Amino acid sequence: MTAAVLTSLNEFQEAQWKEVSKKLLAKMIAEFLYEDLLKAEITGQRGSYKALSCIVSDDISYEFHGQQRIYSNWSIPLNSIYRVDKGIHQEAWDVRQFLIDIRETIGFPQQTAAYLIKETSNTLLADLYMLARRRESSDEIIHMPYGEIEGQLEGHPWIVFNKGRLGFSYKDHRNFAPECKKRQRLQWLAVSKKIAEYNSTEDYKYHELVSSELSTENRKSFDAKISAAGYSPIDFYYMPIHDWQWDEVIVPFFTQELASKDFIPLGRSADEYLPMQSIRTLANQSNSNKLHVKLPVMILNTAVYRGLPAERTAAAPALTAWLQSIAAQDKFLTEECGLILPGEIASINVNHAYYKQLEESPYQFREMLGVIWRESVIGDLREGESAMTMAALLHVDCDGKPLLQSLLEQSQLSLEEWLEAYFSVVLPPLLHFLYKYGTAFSPHGENTILILKDGVPVRLALKDFVDDVNIYDGNLPELRKIPAKVKDTLYTQEPDILIHFILTTYGVCFLRYMSDLCFTHFTLDEKVFFRIGRGVILKYQASFPQLQKRFEIMDLLQPAFPKVCLNRVRLLTRAYSDNAERPHPEVSGLIENPFHSCMK
Repeated sequence: MTAAVLTSLNEFQEAQWKEVSKKLLAKMIAEFLYEDLLKAEITGQRGSYKALSCIVSDDISYEFHGQQRIYSNWSIPLNSIYRVDKGIHQEAWDVRQFLIDIRETIGFPQQTAAYLIKETSNTLLADLYMLARRRESSDEIIHMPYGEIEGQLEGHPWIVFNKGRLGFSYKDHRNFAPECKKRQRLQWLAVSKKIAEYNSTEDYKYHELVSSELSTENRKSFDAKISAAGYSPIDFYYMPIHDWQWDEVIVPFFTQELASKDFIPLGRSADEYLPMQSIRTLANQSNSNKLHVKLPVMILNTAVYRGLPAERTAAAPALTAWLQSIAAQDKFLTEECGLILPGEIASINVNHAYYKQLEESPYQFREMLGVIWRESVIGDLREGESAMTMAALLHVDCDGKPLLQSLLEQSQLSLEEWLEAYFSVVLPPLLHFLYKYGTAFSPHGENTILILKDGVPVRLALKDFVDDVNIYDGNLPELRKIPAKVKDTLYTQEPDILIHFILTTYGVCFLRYMSDLCFTHFTLDEKVFFRIGRGVILKYQASFPQLQKRFEIMDLLQPAFPKVCLNRVRLLTRAYSDNAERPHPEVSGLIENPFHSCMK
C-alpha cells in the first residue's frame, strides 16, 4: 500500500505544481478584485491589456496584465503576474503566500488564514492530480457518457477554494473525488421504521423502489441478515450510505442505534456508481437509467457542509410531484421546450436522537443521515440525444481546445448560430417558471443539463429541486395550490431577489465565464454574446403579453443589479464558524447588467 501511494505521488512534478498554482493565483486575484476585496490601479497599457498593480502592504505589491470584461471583472494571463517585494520583481506562483500577503489588507484573522491555506492546499492537490492524470481531449469528452463527463471538470468557477473538501484525507480524495473516477459499490443499512421517515411520489412506494434499486439476490441477502439478527425485514427501511459517512459519522455518532439493532449493516449492493461534481450525488454506472442517489458526506466543501437537511429531505418528493405536475399540464414546457425535470422521487431521513432536540446546534449535526433518490436524465432522452452537464461548456482540455469548439465542429454551426440554439433552449423554460409560476430554479452549471443532438442544444433538464428552488412571496394564483409541506420548506423571495436566480446564479456564476471563453478563444465580442441572450428574453416576453406586469416587476433587463459575492462569505462574514443555519451570500455594491449594457 505504501509503495503504491509513493508511486502515485512521484507522478507529481514541480513544473506541474507551479502551473496549477499560477492558475489558481490568477483566479484568486480576479475573483477578489471582482468582489471588491482588493483594489488594482491601472499603471499603463500592454498591447490589448492594461498593466495593473495591486498594493497589499508597504513593501509588497502584485503586478499583472488584465482585460476588463462585461461584468467589470478582469481576465488575467497566468504568466503576467509578478510579486514585487521592496522593488524586486519575481514571477508569482505561490498562491498560499499570496493569502498571507493580502491578509491584513482584506482584514481576515490569522485563524481564518490558516484554514484558507488548508482549503487552498486541497484544491491545488486535486488540480495537480487532474493535470497529471487527465489527458482526454475535448473531442473525446463530448462523446463520453453523462456520468463520466463530470469527472473531467474542474469545479465551481467562481468559488476560489472549489475543492477544499475539509474532512477528506488524500486516500479519501483518491476514493471519492469525482476527478478520480473511482467506481463505488454502495453499502446499505437497515434502519428501524421507529426512527426513520420514508417519503415518495406515487410511483415510488417503498417496496417498488427497493425492488427497482436492488437485485433479487441483494434483497434476499439483506432480508436474511435481518432475520438472522432476530428481526423482521418488514420493520426496517433499507437505505444506501456513503463509505466516508459510515466511518466518520454513522459509527461514532449512532453507536447506540447500532448497539440496539435499530441499525443493522447489510453489506453492499451490486451496482457501481460514480460521484458527480457535488461528491454526495452518485450516478449509477451499471445501469444509467436507474436512479441517482444523494447522500450526506459531511465534509466542508465550497460553501457548506455536504449533509442533507432533514425537513428538505422529507419534502423533496412532494416538491417533485408539484413541479412535474406544473410541467405536465403546461404545453409550452412540455411540447415547445421538451423540458426534463429529473425528480427527487423518494427519500429517507433519520434524525439524530439528541441533536434534533438542539435547534440551535450547528446545522451539520442536523443533516447526518438520509438519502434522496433522483431520476436519471438518461431515461428521458430521445433517439440520437445525449446529455451533458452545462458546466462542461467551460472546459478547456490539456491542449488548449475548448469543449465548446468540439461541439461547434460536430454541429457544423457558427458560434453565433450555436449560441442562438443554446440560449433558446436554456432561457425559455427558466423564464416561464419564473414569470408564470413565480418559481426560480438555481441554474448554475452543475444543476443544469443540456440535451444535445449532433452537438446542438435541443432541450434542457433542471435538477436539484429541494435545495435550490425558491418561490415568489406574493399572492400569485399559480402558487395557491402548492402543497403546504412544500411551501413551508421552500424559501420565499421578493421579486428583486427572485430574479437573482437568473441574473446571478445563471449570469454571474456561469455566463460570466462562458462569455469570457467565447471572447478569449473565438474573439466573439461579449456584447454580441449577451445580445443573443437578450433577444431570446424579448422573444419569450413577446409570446406571453398577458404576463407583462410580471415582466416589469421582475425586470431581467434593468440597467444594474446588486453584486452578490461568494468568496467574501468565507474570508470575512462567516469564515469557518459553525452556525445553526447555512451561510448566505453577501452583497457588495451594484453591477451593470450585461443584458442591458450589451445594447450600448
